[in-house]
Amino acid sequence: MVTRHKINTDFYDDTFSLIAIHSSLEDHSLVFMLNRYLKTGFKRKRKDLLLTDSISFPIYEWDDTIHDRYWTCMGNSCELEESFDINDLFGSEVGISKYHLIPEYRDADYFLKIEQDGTFVEDEIVKQVSSIPQVITAYSINRNELRSIENIIY
Repeated sequence: MVTRHKINTDFYDDTFSLIAIHSSLEDHSLVFMLNRYLKTGFKRKRKDLLLTDSISFPIYEWDDTIHDRYWTCMGNSCELEESFDINDLFGSEVGISKYHLIPEYRDADYFLKIEQDGTFVEDEIVKQVSSIPQVITAYSINRNELRSIENIIY
């Protein structure tokens, strides 16, 4: 039995901005384009972001020491191949289940989380991300309206 600790968001007082990105690019290709267009230095973390024992999301990070910001780029979807037992001629079937990091924004492919002390206006970053040719759209998300904010607090 694994012990699970939950963070109460009332005690979590970190200032961050969250940007949703819609793109058909694979995660490594999107990060390459972000590094190219935004002049960032994202690198993949050794461990993925684990939501449960079997559900994980790729995560890339960059510590911007010049502007004192910590950037994180994470995928929003995870597909798992699951076997379903069915009592018929074929025995069992294999299906694919899709899980989302932030279910309220199922259509978003990626999230860009930018942590910084104090106020931070992300409009310029949204414009830069939107200027990438392979990005369909990018927009800011009000973090106070998220029901599943605990999924991106780590």
